[in-house]
Formats: sequence, structure tokens, C-alpha cells
Amino acid sequence: MTGAGGVELGTELRLAIEVADRCDAITLPAFGSDGLRVDHKADHSEVTEADRAAEEIAVEDAAKLKAFELFEEGQTILKRRQ
Repeated sequence: MTGAGGVELGTELRLAIEVADRCDAITLPAFGSDGLRVDHKADHSEVTEADRAAEEIAVEDAAKLKAFELFEEGQTILKRRQ
């Protein structure tokens, strides 16, 4: 079965899990650490350095794979390339 852009759904799921695992490797060690720095976004929600680093990894990986569209808080941050 294929998804949007003609990518096999099984392949797309495997790639999404790999990206999520890379992001987990950044965010999980920071969770609950004493040195965790919390900033606030324009909407006053909290964001950490680990959050920002994980987002950067996710966007970079998705761009390389050309297989994903990424959304955050209702806004597209990366469109799928055809």
C-alpha cells in the first residue's frame, strides 16, 4: 500500500520510527535533568534546548528522506517533495 507521494506506507512508517528514535536519544536524557533549560515560545508555551535539537534533527532527516510532511501546532514546517 502506498501513501502520499507514492512512498510505501511500511517504508514511511519505518523511517518515521527511525527519526523518532533519534529524537528520543536527544530528549530522554534531558528529561528531568538538573541542567534542563526551559524557554518560552512566542505563544508562551514551554520549550527546552532538547526540544529544539530534536526538532532540528527531525526536519533535517525528513528533508533528506523527502518522504514526510512535518507539522507543528497546526503549521507546516516541511512540505513533502514529490
